[in-house]
Amino acid sequence: MALFAFLVQIAVGVTFVYSGAAKLRVGRFALDLADYELLPVRLVQPLAAGLPWVEILLGALMLVGVGGVLPLWCALILLAAFALAISINLRRGYRNACGCQGSTKPIDWSLASRNVVLATSLAVAALSGTPLPGLRALAGAHPELSAGAAVAAVTVLLLTWVAGRLAQSVHEFSRQLRRSRIPTFVGGDR
Repeated sequence: MALFAFLVQIAVGVTFVYSGAAKLRVGRFALDLADYELLPVRLVQPLAAGLPWVEILLGALMLVGVGGVLPLWCALILLAAFALAISINLRRGYRNACGCQGSTKPIDWSLASRNVVLATSLAVAALSGTPLPGLRALAGAHPELSAGAAVAAVTVLLLTWVAGRLAQSVHEFSRQLRRSRIPTFVGGDR
């Protein structure tokens, strides 16, 4: 259970830091947030300005292993809110940009499901009863989690991230091909 809690904490920590930084870098999060049409207009800009920093802070706390399970519970609440916002808009028939990680990808049920899975995993990790040392485990701060297991876990997480980025690149490339109307001869007539 300690390894699972460690993996979840690191994976969500990396995701939150990356997501918050991407929202700041892209700079269109206020527009994406407004498109959800769930908040009063006067709250959109302050929330859009603060939420990326909250994500970065929570992610950093999870990565470093500071704050015990509190950052996990806060991240869980945010993920549940994100899943709820996406679900409400999908039920309305909206296909607005997600705003996730600075992306303009339209929302779909897989995004809501991903957030529910991450939130559930955080709950299991937070309730596991094991101390959550974050990356301090690499320095031997956790007796149940050997340095070898921690290095293996971080390697798996990095490979998962690379695979996700590769899949996203392939998706973007195939979308550009479809837009350019260049025949691809895959699964079609020659």
